[in-house]
Amino acid sequence: MKTQKSQREGGRECGNDIPSFQVKEARVACSPYSSIGEVRQLRRMYRPDEGPYVHVTFYLHNMHYKEKDWDADFWVQMVGDKVYKENVHIKVPQDEPTAKVTATFRCSETGTIGLGEWFVRLFQCKENRNVYQDDVAFKIVDLPPHYTQCFEFISFDLYRGEVADDSILHAKSQYCFKSRGLDSITLLYLAKNLLDKEWTPELVLMLFDETGRIVMQHVEEVQLVQMDEKNKCIYFMHVLKGKTRGFFSPGFYTLKIMFLNDVVLSASFEVGNEDRFGLYGKDAVQPHKTIGNAKTVKPDAVMAPMEKLDAMIGLASVKKKLHEFIGLARLNYKRRAAGLPINMLPLHAVFIGNPGTGKTTVAGLIGKIFKDAGLLSKGHVVFEERSTLIGQFYSSESEKTLNALKRAEGGILFIDEAYSLYKAGDPKDPGLNVLETLMTALADKEQRDWMLILAGYPKEMKAMLEANPGFNSRLPESNRYYFDDYSVDELMQIADLYCKKYQYVLSDDARKALYSVVRRAYSVKDDTFGNGRYIENLLTNEVLPALSARGCALSSPTFEDLSTIVRDDIPAVAYGDYDKSLQKLQKMVGLDELKKSIESHLNFVKLLTLRREAGLHTEQPPLHMVFTGNPGTGKTTVADFMGEIYYSLGLLSRGNVIRVERTDMVGAHIGETEKKMKRILKQAQGNVLFIDEAYNLYIGGENTKNDFGMRAIETLLTVLSREEVDMLVILAGYPKEMEEMLSCNPGLRSRFPYVFHFEDYSVDELLQIADIVVQRGGYCFTREAREKLRALVEKECRKKNAHFGNGRFISRLISTRIIPAMSNRIAAMPAGNQKDAKVLQTILPEDIPITDEEAIAIRNNGFDEEEIKEALRELDGMVGLEKVKVAIHNFVEVARYRNKKGHVADDVPMKWSFVGNTGTGKSTVAGIMGRLLHAMHLLEKGQMVELKAEEIYNVPDYKVDEILRSAMERSRQGLLFVDGDAPQFKNPQSHFDSEKLRIKLTSYTAELPGSYALIIAEHETIRQPLVAGLSRRGIVEIDNTLVFEDYSSSELYDILTKMLCEGYSITVSEGAAVVLKKYIDDICNHRDLGYANARTMKIIARTIADVTQLRESRSAEDATRGVVTADDVSSFVWDGSFAPRKVGY
Repeated sequence: MKTQKSQREGGRECGNDIPSFQVKEARVACSPYSSIGEVRQLRRMYRPDEGPYVHVTFYLHNMHYKEKDWDADFWVQMVGDKVYKENVHIKVPQDEPTAKVTATFRCSETGTIGLGEWFVRLFQCKENRNVYQDDVAFKIVDLPPHYTQCFEFISFDLYRGEVADDSILHAKSQYCFKSRGLDSITLLYLAKNLLDKEWTPELVLMLFDETGRIVMQHVEEVQLVQMDEKNKCIYFMHVLKGKTRGFFSPGFYTLKIMFLNDVVLSASFEVGNEDRFGLYGKDAVQPHKTIGNAKTVKPDAVMAPMEKLDAMIGLASVKKKLHEFIGLARLNYKRRAAGLPINMLPLHAVFIGNPGTGKTTVAGLIGKIFKDAGLLSKGHVVFEERSTLIGQFYSSESEKTLNALKRAEGGILFIDEAYSLYKAGDPKDPGLNVLETLMTALADKEQRDWMLILAGYPKEMKAMLEANPGFNSRLPESNRYYFDDYSVDELMQIADLYCKKYQYVLSDDARKALYSVVRRAYSVKDDTFGNGRYIENLLTNEVLPALSARGCALSSPTFEDLSTIVRDDIPAVAYGDYDKSLQKLQKMVGLDELKKSIESHLNFVKLLTLRREAGLHTEQPPLHMVFTGNPGTGKTTVADFMGEIYYSLGLLSRGNVIRVERTDMVGAHIGETEKKMKRILKQAQGNVLFIDEAYNLYIGGENTKNDFGMRAIETLLTVLSREEVDMLVILAGYPKEMEEMLSCNPGLRSRFPYVFHFEDYSVDELLQIADIVVQRGGYCFTREAREKLRALVEKECRKKNAHFGNGRFISRLISTRIIPAMSNRIAAMPAGNQKDAKVLQTILPEDIPITDEEAIAIRNNGFDEEEIKEALRELDGMVGLEKVKVAIHNFVEVARYRNKKGHVADDVPMKWSFVGNTGTGKSTVAGIMGRLLHAMHLLEKGQMVELKAEEIYNVPDYKVDEILRSAMERSRQGLLFVDGDAPQFKNPQSHFDSEKLRIKLTSYTAELPGSYALIIAEHETIRQPLVAGLSRRGIVEIDNTLVFEDYSSSELYDILTKMLCEGYSITVSEGAAVVLKKYIDDICNHRDLGYANARTMKIIARTIADVTQLRESRSAEDATRGVVTADDVSSFVWDGSFAPRKVGY
């Protein structure tokens, strides 16, 4: 929108008539994203669903450029069906020629913007008023989702110079313009309006040069013009003209017309040595997708060789290199014309690729391209191979090769499977004569009107070139064209071309089925895969015969019957049977949760396979995984099964397991790691790469960046980032170490989304493994021997750590101790008994390496029941705490049950939260818990170490670490009780963070040796509402959290009398009881003061004992003793006027 100059200047400073800025232009954009940076597009028309955000950028010319810095406040207002505003402050340094004022508005919560015309206005804020500077308008229009529903192409033309409307009929359309005298080009785009309403389309025109740089942009609202009585059309005429003379320099240009988000047209034209005339036909102007999804428009003419090459499927790197080569050839042509020296371009090349990748076809096109470019005089191709160049007589190979070279003059000599001319280790092979003759011809610099192309498979061609330095130098890397294998989608495009050529049609179901067959073949391909040749053979030799048989079976087949390929004509996808591998997994001992997880994962993988088979679009997520668990839990065995299953599903081409560890992957010198990784990754192609103890690749700490293990991780991630990776990588190791490794690199966790944990085997599961091991070896246990083995396994499980061997432990126990003990026993027998087959098979109790006394003790539970009984008796003797008592009794009962089932040590929880107010018995119960854990052999000592939370409150972090570590070391093989329910922690501003403390202490338990139990006491937990609610409904324990409820007045009285009796041998008279009960009732009625607890009762008990004993010391010897009288407690009366400060405030 144009405004007066006075309005577009702003930011005047006091005493200075020079404004700080001048508004140059404003741009607006609608987007679903809240942030897009500055707005660069020219559009002013949007659909409602392109919101809900509106972004606007005002570009300001800095009037103080190179003079001084300045800043300003702005107010941006957007007005439509609603009004929005935003304040913006900008700072503009003196070295910035342009300043930007950017604002973003959210128009709705529904993701749309209201219809109609909107205005965005810019005001400068100064001296308590807003000064208008500029505005920009945009429209929100209700239009169909695609431009083809709005208008339909009629014609598109380009004309030389500026052409007026009245002379357009006499002008000739061109697709190439002579550069001399060219100052402008006129375009005319006509399209039929399809909407039954009045509207004004907005078109954006963009012109690109051959480097992809935008050289011109233009936006225009195009009025509809009446075509006839019923129809209107879009009549878009625009003159392409630069601001300077010679704007159109020689080269290729691309012109795009956009409507909203759609590319309506993308036309290429050339500025060169001559004018060429041609029309753009209707079919040609429809945007077509190419390799990069770009859209191009081509004239309705016979395609030139370069256009044919560009139209070929795939071959992106070949096309890019050939375009670069032709560009250099054109540069040489221009330099020669200008009298400048040139570098001669070597034509000879190497084509490297697997079968069926288009090498022969491209050779034919290159001949024509090079002819058009003046590099070859004829451009024909002479095809040869070993069999046509090898003669029957000695030295006849040279003669045949020279004849081939003569026939190829002016064109190309193409030698297919050229590597067959070189046989390593055979100096007498006649193929060497051919190579020597070719080498001589390549060395002749006078003969430049010919081109040699050596073609073959990658591995073989590399070996031949490296073995012949002459070829390596005369055919440099710059002249080597790599023909990549076609992707699955590209193979399907080849199938479409095949059907189009021979007039067949694929039904939708047939296309889906064919895609599944091709993808399966692609997933198991090797170096001999036929690529394009494979798809042609599949259609010719399998699909069409099936169609033929079906058509011949019909008495009167229709045209459709003879031309339509249906689902039944496509061969079935050949998948392997992975049920056997799954059954092997299910037969493994234990690992129940793991089996469920893996089966669920495989169901997901099978779903992906079925979706692809059905032709549904399915993105392949990373399927690599992490196995965590201690040694001997079956990780390697399961990896074998995963390889078999993935191979059966077509996700791996081989399915073997390649097992490596750090020493196999990491070198000692720079570059050695990369070489090792390259060799391993090549070996792992099509297989499972199982990296054991993978956490060793990440050492952590300051040396991480310098460690070569990170190089191995980075190399692995680079390979796994590719879309098609014929490899399954499994990282294996201990849980904690693997988690640290995954955290060291964000890319690792995203590439390894599946983590499967292998639990330690229970006692029963280890015995099952023992049965399998001895049965496989031809042995058997007696009943007594197996019972004794159970005792030994239970003993080992109780003292196991992270390095416990699990299944490996039981296998080695049998092979290295039990069987040798059996052999020593049999060796001591008489010779006659040694030949008894039963004797040679039977393992007896004396062969098991554990004493009978130890076995009996372990079979009798192994718990110290007397100590447990005594600890529970003390717990039950405590006043109140009924729910806590039930919870601890339940804990002991479950521990006994799990111990009998063989689930010991690691399965018993060793961390608790005690929640309740001060003085509710938490520290006493914690001491009892330490005794119980000791009696269960979970703690060697069971002592309780108490740490007051006040000690670590408001102290430096390093001091906290020292205090905690010291407390942990003192509580080794015992229980650490952290008392965090001090009164001051009731204050929200001094809250005790038990979760943070628990995490820190848990990390210490992993670092420090020995076993630990941990109890943290606090007023309330982070899950307090849940815990309190369930506790009220009778749940006595929630997630190892025990709730210590406040004592009632009667319970506090019982505690007081118990303290007097047990601590001072004093009883309470009836009169004294009445006074004390009344006093305790009054204390409970004022619980908010924080005195209704056992700690207060302890203070009162000591006070009463002192008063009573003082009275007794002054009384006659025959006076009543050991009884609290009413006079002793007469002062214990609640004073209503007593209002002490609340605890914690």
